Amino acid sequence: MSFSAPSPKTLIHYFKVFKAYTGYKLFISVWLSLAVSVVEGFGIALFYPLLAENKMVGQSDSRFFTVLYDIFDALHIPLSFNVVLIVILVVFILKGLLKFVQETYNAYLSTIVARDFRKRIITSFELMDYRYYLKTNTGLLTNIVTVEANAATSTFKFYCQILSSIGYIAAFFILSLAVNWMITLIAMSFGGGALLILNYFSDLSRKYSYSGTRENGRLQSLLIQSIQFYKYLTATATYGILKEKILEPVNTLANLGFKIALINGFVRSIAEPLVLAFVVGIVYFQVSVLGNSFSSIIISIILFQRMMNMMMNFQGVWQSFCSTQGAIDMVTKTIEEIEAGSRDANEGMDLSFEKQIEFKDVSFSYNSKALFSGLNIRIAKNAAVAFIGESGAGKSTLVDLLTGMLCPDQGQICVDGVNLNEVSLQGFRQKIGYVTQESVVFNDTVANNISLWKSPTDGADKDAWKGRVEAAAGDSFSKEFIHAMPEGYASSIGDRGVSLSGGQRQRLAIARELYKNPEILILDEATSALDTESERYIQKSIELLKGRTTLVIIAHRLSTIKNCDYIYILKQGRIVEQGKPDDLLAYEHSEFKRMCSLQQISAKGVQ
Repeated sequence: MSFSAPSPKTLIHYFKVFKAYTGYKLFISVWLSLAVSVVEGFGIALFYPLLAENKMVGQSDSRFFTVLYDIFDALHIPLSFNVVLIVILVVFILKGLLKFVQETYNAYLSTIVARDFRKRIITSFELMDYRYYLKTNTGLLTNIVTVEANAATSTFKFYCQILSSIGYIAAFFILSLAVNWMITLIAMSFGGGALLILNYFSDLSRKYSYSGTRENGRLQSLLIQSIQFYKYLTATATYGILKEKILEPVNTLANLGFKIALINGFVRSIAEPLVLAFVVGIVYFQVSVLGNSFSSIIISIILFQRMMNMMMNFQGVWQSFCSTQGAIDMVTKTIEEIEAGSRDANEGMDLSFEKQIEFKDVSFSYNSKALFSGLNIRIAKNAAVAFIGESGAGKSTLVDLLTGMLCPDQGQICVDGVNLNEVSLQGFRQKIGYVTQESVVFNDTVANNISLWKSPTDGADKDAWKGRVEAAAGDSFSKEFIHAMPEGYASSIGDRGVSLSGGQRQRLAIARELYKNPEILILDEATSALDTESERYIQKSIELLKGRTTLVIIAHRLSTIKNCDYIYILKQGRIVEQGKPDDLLAYEHSEFKRMCSLQQISAKGVQ
């Protein structure tokens, strides 16, 4: 059975983890804990002169007490009963003040750690590699921010208490050695034995902690899905099936929580009886076996009792640390994984998009499956370019490559001849507007959805902002339904835009991109889930934008792309046909013509 206390390697590892967030401040916490323990130990030692003055203890041959008397002589402080009482009182008042400063400072550090944990996690999301996002459970990511960050903060609190306990034990050990080395060695053997006995429970707590972290992530994922698909689950009376899945981690977490609480309660409950048993054993050995008087060892017994209490407290704190250790490990591991594969989107050169975007012999695979091979595409500035094809043809992956979310395995994506890898992605993406099939709307007002919370406070600027919001709403043909809402632009649209129809949500999403005034507007299946009337409104918006901005339209409904300048037809990751709509329709065996026929769209309808 291994020793239950943390190894120096473990302590140093977590010191580095927490120092990354607290900096030099963690050293101050360590020194404060040492100061508290030294002052308390000195205060207890002062009881010896007090008892000696009243002949309650005999003379000690300990070098420590000789030095103590010399200190009082050097300071010209008489060792009278009243004076010693006052000195003891002053020392313990000082200890109390230091303890208060230490606790307050540690609470301050805990606040820093809690804040910076979340800030670093949330910031890392911005830099997250898209492939990592695709393979990661979203429940795990939300759990890291909402639950595990709190647990990691508790881990830091326990770590501070561990450092404090180590300081106490070290100070009292040195003081006990100076007063009575024999009792000290006996105490350490007792303490070591106790820690060995309790080691098994520490291992269990650590194991349950890791299991709890995993189950929390699973619960978060299932809860998110139950809320996202609430309408479907309720309408089809299938919520009960998912509910049973949700209750699995709920029950598991309840059982794990009970087991951890049981272990921690057991460790805390046996601490005092163990200490008392050790004290009784020491007294018996010193008095009955060695023949010493009880009065001669009373100070040693007090120091021993305090040291044993701290050793038991240390074990309890270590137990608590183990019960939350999984959280800090999970948080740091996730952050490291995200940051390891991330690229700072601000790195690279800034450039203005003046001519064209080119895919040059681009190949890309995902999970060993080749999606593109030798892809060559040209998108001229202010042109309307469409990519069409069946589901699974690679259209959305193409958009991910265009926005820099994914990087090609081979070949280059160039903007005005500059490789996208050398460009500031943040700067490039600021030129992009993006409307997806699933409307991106936020639980806020119409105006904040359009401007993305860029409302100014200055009066003149606010008028200009309001004009931009209304112009974007007009160009997206959203004004009519916005004015019909109770508070117009100040109306809240509810969670995921529940108060709007699908077409209205999509037009609102387009309004946000028009407010942004992008140089490149990507419409990724933006009309595939809409009715004919809603699609017509969006087609009108596209008409208004043609020639003003670069339009990249992904679609399998050909009515959406009827006035595009150039069309690429994708099939199984390859371009099987490309050209102007008129030219493609003029070719008898054209794939585009065949697709128009299947969708009952006439040549006139796509011109």
